[in-house]
Formats: sequence, C-alpha cells, structure tokens
Amino acid sequence: MPKPPALPDLLRAHGAWILLVGSIAAGALGADPELLVPALMAGTGHVGAFQALAAGLRPGRGTLVIRGTLLALAAPALAVALGASTTFLLFAASALPAAGLCVLLARRFGALSLPVIATGCLAIALAAATVACAGGVEPARAALLPLVLTPFFAWRSHAAGRRILDGEAGTKQALRSLGLREAGYAALWSLAVGFLGA
Repeated sequence: MPKPPALPDLLRAHGAWILLVGSIAAGALGADPELLVPALMAGTGHVGAFQALAAGLRPGRGTLVIRGTLLALAAPALAVALGASTTFLLFAASALPAAGLCVLLARRFGALSLPVIATGCLAIALAAATVACAGGVEPARAALLPLVLTPFFAWRSHAAGRRILDGEAGTKQALRSLGLREAGYAALWSLAVGFLGA
C-alpha cells in the first residue's frame, strides 16, 4: 500500500481558514446583539486552537503553537467574563477530539481522503455552534449549525480535492480559480445557514 501524501501546511490552507471564518459568521448571525462581542471572542478561541494545531504539525513553530494556545484559552475566558454562558465551552471542547481524529486519519489515509475531510470539516463547523451558544442561542438550536454546515463543507472540499488529484487544477491560475469558486460557495452557504438559523 503506497504511503499517503504528507500532511499539508494547515497555516497556508486557505480553504480551511475560509470554512472557519464562515462557521464563525454563521454562528454570529443568530447571536443576541448584546452578546455579539462575547460570541466573537468564543469564535476567536477556535482560531487560536486551529493555529496551535496547524503550527504543531510542523517542526520549528513553537512560538506559533504558544500564541495559538494562549489565544484558544484567553478568548473564551474573555467571552465568559463579558457575559457568555459557559455552555458554549462544551461545543468548543467537542472540536478537539474531532480535530485529533482528523489528524490521525490524515496520517493513515492522506489529507484528501473523505474521512479526513469530513472530520476536519466537523471540527471547523463546531465553531458555529460555539459562537451561537455564546451569543445566547439555545444549545439544541446551536447544535444544528454544524450538522447543516459539515455535509456541505465536506462535499465541496472533497470535490475540490478530487479535482486537484485528477490534475484539473494543475496550474497556479486554475488552482486559484478553483479556490475562489469554492470560497464563494462556502461563504454563501455559511451566510444562508446563519440567516436561516437566526
């Protein structure tokens, strides 16, 4: 069995960052306006955790790991201090095992396999539930956001991965075009889910 390709540099994985920002936006759209700042602080915790994880997968990035970890801890603490219910921490914590499983599967099957993409998208989409819950949305309703976001994110990400593997995005221009198109789909879906869930 051939060895799967090495893990990509997640700090440069623009698609993952776009999905993360889209998830945070989807959660924020349903937030109580008075809790919008704590909600965004809760989402910032996911940004820090993603940075710490991404940097930790590559050697020589200890400073970025420390910064990301500090942000992952400080931002949710600030959200609580600003009035967010601590219930959102359950959603934030649930992203950790999903992200860990994603990394384990990626090392075994390669970064573009469907199980890896699905678990990675779930870990990212949980940011929507974290933000919504911190913004005053009932936990049961907040939990619906990643359930709706994840299948779409995984479908589009897997389709883009297949195009890359098949050589359809062999040039820099083709890859940029593919990335912009997928970013547009992700943004539109995130906004639609956020508005419908608001």
